[in-house]
Amino acid sequence: MAEGLRIAELTSVRGRPGSVNSVVYLSIGLARRGHKVYLGAREESEIYRLLKDSEVEVFPLNLRGRLDVEGAKELARFLELNMIDVVNAQSSLDGYAAIYARRLWRARAKVVLTRRTMPSSSGGPVQGLFYALGSDRIVAVSRAVKRGLVARGVPPWSIVVIHNGIPLDRFEGVSQGDVERLRARLGIGEEKVIGVVSRRKRQEELIEALKFLPKDVRVLFLGIGEDVKLSKLARKLGVDDRIAYLGWQEDVRPYYSVMSVSVLPSTTEGLSQTILESMLCGVPVVATRAGGNPEVIEDGRNGFLYDPGDSRTLARRIEVLLEDEDTRRRIIQEAKRTVVKRFDIERTIDETERLYYTLTYRRRARSST
Repeated sequence: MAEGLRIAELTSVRGRPGSVNSVVYLSIGLARRGHKVYLGAREESEIYRLLKDSEVEVFPLNLRGRLDVEGAKELARFLELNMIDVVNAQSSLDGYAAIYARRLWRARAKVVLTRRTMPSSSGGPVQGLFYALGSDRIVAVSRAVKRGLVARGVPPWSIVVIHNGIPLDRFEGVSQGDVERLRARLGIGEEKVIGVVSRRKRQEELIEALKFLPKDVRVLFLGIGEDVKLSKLARKLGVDDRIAYLGWQEDVRPYYSVMSVSVLPSTTEGLSQTILESMLCGVPVVATRAGGNPEVIEDGRNGFLYDPGDSRTLARRIEVLLEDEDTRRRIIQEAKRTVVKRFDIERTIDETERLYYTLTYRRRARSST
């Protein structure tokens, strides 16, 4: 069997966006395959707390900005001291530090940059070449992200697409009692529930769509607290009494069990964990035709897509899923098949592990394929 790798995953993300779950799943999965995995993160971050008592060894990474050369020097020292084979920077700030550690301070680890969101910076070809020449490979979590990187000057040859994945047992263990208690706490009886599990995106579109839907339809916003702008719009449209702002939730699993439809109203998206979670849980999805969403959802087969800003079409798609039981059942079945076949986290780990071994010129153990 091949010797396990020594891997450092890095992320400077403070909160709990979907990308944090992706990094957690990947890091733990690699550790369980026999690799020594370290995770560099801010000490006050959510991911630091989540992984500090896991199979992954967490170390503090408190970068002060893109030009934090001293922080990069400390990172290089850590990589050398722990004989790291591959360092994977999971956010742009970490990418700069990893490149500086390699190029300025001569750290010998192979450098991978993972891009989980659609690129928005305007650095142009110079920045693109900086990423490509400073790293050994760039991972894009969707073909859409790759296209965005190429459009901003990153050479196509430097990019490999590895889709996000999700553990297929992630949502097991939710009891009917848990769901009933949640319904009682939220005051939900026979009403139909539309859920949005997301940070602040374009929740306005769902509020606008709500005015076209039956009055027994309620909306749960998870991931954001009450928002002045959204509340003002809801009052103006007369739907404010049908909306609950639930903020960030430690465990979202019971909430999926009370949802009739999951909506993702984003204008830009890498590859959404919320979409994968919803599909796996049997909650049909309506999402914008943006970023990596069409790589997961085939419109009308395993979910519905709509153009950003088109709240009328969003309402019609939701209504179909609420009223047409045959369509709803078919979409739920196809959605689960899609996740199991294409977005199992084990596939993501396989492809990542293969990349790491290729970069280090070492052969994978047969048992990990």
